[in-house]
Amino acid sequence: MTTQLDTAAPEDSLAPPAEPVAASSTDRAQSRQQPFWHVIVLAVFIPLSLYLPYWYYKTVKTLRGHAIQLSEKNAAMPATLAAYQRTNPAVALLLLLSPTILGFVLFVALGPAHYSWLRMIGPAIPVLTLLFFAALFRDIVLISSPGVAQQEGEHRSKSVESPIAESTESPRDRSLSNRILAKASHHPNLTAASLCISMASFWILSKCGGPFFLLFTLSCLPLAVAQHWLNSYWRQVEPSQTHINYAFNPVELICIIAGSLYMALIVINFSIKH
Repeated sequence: MTTQLDTAAPEDSLAPPAEPVAASSTDRAQSRQQPFWHVIVLAVFIPLSLYLPYWYYKTVKTLRGHAIQLSEKNAAMPATLAAYQRTNPAVALLLLLSPTILGFVLFVALGPAHYSWLRMIGPAIPVLTLLFFAALFRDIVLISSPGVAQQEGEHRSKSVESPIAESTESPRDRSLSNRILAKASHHPNLTAASLCISMASFWILSKCGGPFFLLFTLSCLPLAVAQHWLNSYWRQVEPSQTHINYAFNPVELICIIAGSLYMALIVINFSIKH
């Protein structure tokens, strides 16, 4: 009696190997980069310059998270970035707003009898606020300066799974933006002071008559410059597969629409009066 052997191979073994499916943008890790034009649009259209302190808070929080992540990996990082491990973003935001809050409390509590000397100390409020922005600008210049990302990258693997996007910058970025940043990194305090003076200059435009007072919203331009420099740092330390979100989220879209309507009403109001 013979036994018939089933030598037929399973159907699955005859099928060609499945090709790897490219990861979609939703599956990839989110980049810490924020397009600099996002900063401009949000700061211009969100009323009362409310986006400026939020950008300050968000940037401090992002730097703190990155510093803690590098510390957990025992990775090398500059002292400027390491200091953010001990920085509480909420406390930093409170300190940024403290001059404005204190000025408002004094204005309400002391009453009209003291308005004369309150007007004398009033200019000190934006100056104190600018000092906090100056400190952050200085740190961004030092962290984003050429060579810092390369020092951090020494501990990283050069495998295919986690390549570092060192060549994602365009030739224009390498020849212009990075060249300016390299020069600025030699004088971080002067660079931070220049950015703050620019902010103060745009704030002064709020004294303009008519709808031209809205030009004070251009005080966001120094923040956009700092964000652009910080993006150059993220491009060097993040894997090339990270997804950069160029779209506004629903909350941002609502704020932009509401802010644009508010600005349109201001312009129409001045047009009707004159």
